Amino acid sequence: MIHVANYIKDIVIQDPDTGGDVEVTLFKHQNGGIFGMDASYLEQVAEESTGGNPVVPDPFGDLENEVNDLVLEYPED
Repeated sequence: MIHVANYIKDIVIQDPDTGGDVEVTLFKHQNGGIFGMDASYLEQVAEESTGGNPVVPDPFGDLENEVNDLVLEYPED
């Protein structure tokens, strides 16, 4: 099953290991949860949907079933 999460905003946090700045992108999951992902991961590693949006394993997916995909949607420019 494919779920959707909508972009909220980007924030910069300090990595506790390196002390460097990391850009984190926040998303609102269709089931209500909010989560953040390293923006560089999304740009460099994440697969893309047919619409060009990043697709990642659903962090709120049911672990007893197959891994669900989550499409990360950004507002249109």
